[in-house]
Amino acid sequence: MLTVFILDDEEERHLSLARRYPGATVTHAYKAAEAKALLAQGPYDLMFLDHNLGDWSLIDGEFKEQTGLDIVRYLIDNIPREKWPGSVTVHSLNGSHGPTMVSMLQKAGITAAYVPFRG
Repeated sequence: MLTVFILDDEEERHLSLARRYPGATVTHAYKAAEAKALLAQGPYDLMFLDHNLGDWSLIDGEFKEQTGLDIVRYLIDNIPREKWPGSVTVHSLNGSHGPTMVSMLQKAGITAAYVPFRG
């Protein structure tokens, strides 16, 4: 069975992406900490990542925004290769950080593409 992982802070995007894969097992994450915990349960066949998550956390005594870029770094640095996704689509509308996420994934050997979300 196809497994799909979606990271986005907007419920409508989750619903829209999940509808594209009827019958698939879809895992949803809305915040960075949630995504990190769920990545260890992989591998996932397909992964969809947003950049801007509206996720602010207290880190080292400061409030810092956690983004999809942080999740890409976490995936590459902390998740064993055998649990890496089959492919990643970065669907962020952030035209500067989205391509950066794809570049990092590709350099690590993960198939990735930048396809801004269009509903």
